[in-house]
Amino acid sequence: MEKVVNKLSEIESAAVAIMENATAKKKEISDKMDLKIIEFDKKVDTETANTLSELTKRLQDETEQELSELKLCTQKTLDALEDEYNKNHSVLANNIFKMIVRE
Repeated sequence: MEKVVNKLSEIESAAVAIMENATAKKKEISDKMDLKIIEFDKKVDTETANTLSELTKRLQDETEQELSELKLCTQKTLDALEDEYNKNHSVLANNIFKMIVRE
């Protein structure tokens, strides 16, 4: 009977050692995974920041280009209107005057 108790005690000791080893291994793996998660998050954050910066720069460039084109178009229109006015302001003024007087 004593042999059986000793054997059970040995088995229990071995089981406890195995469980402690498994717990230590589990903690080691968990710590490694935590580090990998932190590294991955940093990498994703950096990539996201870079992509956002590139997109912002591209959008600013496109906006500036469109604004330049709009300014150029507006200036051409204003120049054409001013030229038309300078060439025909007397005729335009007479037409307006005639329209006012008739009514």
